[in-house]
Amino acid sequence: MIKHDQIIIGRTTSCLLFSWRTQTPCILTHDLTYHRCDPQFEDLDFCEFNAKDPLEMITNLSFALSFTGLLLHPLNVQNIRIDDNINLITKNNRTITYDANPIIFDTKKKKLFDVYDEFHWRRGSTHDVDELNSRERFCRKINFYSSRRPKVKPETKDLIVSSIMTEEQIISPDYGNGMVRIKALRMMREAGLKGQLGMVKNGKEYYKTIKMDFHSREIIPRFKQLKTFREVFEMEQKQEKQWKMFEKLRFKQKI
Repeated sequence: MIKHDQIIIGRTTSCLLFSWRTQTPCILTHDLTYHRCDPQFEDLDFCEFNAKDPLEMITNLSFALSFTGLLLHPLNVQNIRIDDNINLITKNNRTITYDANPIIFDTKKKKLFDVYDEFHWRRGSTHDVDELNSRERFCRKINFYSSRRPKVKPETKDLIVSSIMTEEQIISPDYGNGMVRIKALRMMREAGLKGQLGMVKNGKEYYKTIKMDFHSREIIPRFKQLKTFREVFEMEQKQEKQWKMFEKLRFKQKI
């Protein structure tokens, strides 16, 4: 039996960051699911983690927790049972028991999901728009980013359409990627984005409709949490030995 004062148990990025902020050991019961366009990451500066975006921040955070031993059994949890102790079964069926006070960070799922539909830009005029917003949950935001596809010009911008949906909406064709395409095209047209130039007649330019191909849909459930990601992010950082050890390593790398 392994003893700790406390162990945080959860499955979200908020839980992971809470472990680092409080310098408390953490067990993730599932693989992390998150998206770079998640609204919880908006308007946050991740320079503290030597990161330019949420994906880099979470990668660096996960490394820091694993390196300092605060993240217990990363990617190796098959099941967990809590009674008088914390009983963990690894993916190779090894049983490990912890004598510690459990802090349950993430509880049951909420009825809302974050849904991300990604489209590849096929035909249209180049533009310098980075995002578009609406006041509705369905297609609430469009994020444009330089395409990472091979043999595609760097000025081409693919896009991710973010929505907040219920489970019923997710399985409804009225909220499928076809309807997302229609709503996104309307938002782009209202913002002045155009397709390819079709013709010029009497000095007036006529443009074709923007063409884009659906690529993928990612659905991420929301959970009830002790604190939101932003609340955890704004917490004061405890500077225990694990934090000091990692800061020392970072300082040596900078030199």
